[in-house]
Amino acid sequence: MAEPNVNWNGALKGPRSLGSASLGTEWGNIGSAFSSDGVRSIAVFTGLDVGSSNNSRARLVGRATSAGSAHPLPRQWGSGTATLLTLAAGGQAYQYSDADQRQMLAWDLSGAVPFVQLQGQVGTVGTPAAVLEAEVFTSL
Repeated sequence: MAEPNVNWNGALKGPRSLGSASLGTEWGNIGSAFSSDGVRSIAVFTGLDVGSSNNSRARLVGRATSAGSAHPLPRQWGSGTATLLTLAAGGQAYQYSDADQRQMLAWDLSGAVPFVQLQGQVGTVGTPAAVLEAEVFTSL
């Protein structure tokens, strides 16, 4: 994969791999928080290996700094069969069906979110656990 281009404000435009992570019952980070200063929108292409887990979910959180508090962001649109959930703690998340799949998830950031981070969780951890991988594209 080619290296992403860097915009003048440090935000990446172009593909950026977030890697992958096994999902637990608490929200866990998929990759590191990254600069989204000035980014209008973000699309995250995800791959889910559900293993024996169920109720796998993904959400995007905004942060004031790369290590700041996580604030769930409302989603804008997505493709595939992921169902939109409204979270009790605020924001929204996508819930995947209990099958291996690929989804594109997207959010409108309106250039107002300095840092973002993808997170995932499951309702029940199986053996093997679900693994979520992701790649990000941004629109400046």
